[in-house]
Amino acid sequence: MTSEDLTNVLQAEEDAMPLMIEVGAPISDYYEYGSKRGADNAPCLLYQTILGSTYSRLDNWIPGTGDTVSIRMFILSRLEPDLSPYKL
Repeated sequence: MTSEDLTNVLQAEEDAMPLMIEVGAPISDYYEYGSKRGADNAPCLLYQTILGSTYSRLDNWIPGTGDTVSIRMFILSRLEPDLSPYKL
């Protein structure tokens, strides 16, 4: 948990439900196809979804990184290292 306003796992899970609904189908695609690009050479759907998501907690800093790496940055850098604007 990266937010002080969430004090237990149940709160964190409830708070994350909008994100989980948003990424449900893209995660299934990722498990099936990996990070393969589409016919139009677009990045995988999960990358596009995380990049464009308005779920604000994706921009929380990961503890221990000195406020230099957000959750969004980490995910994008792992899904498409060459495409990500974040080189971690």
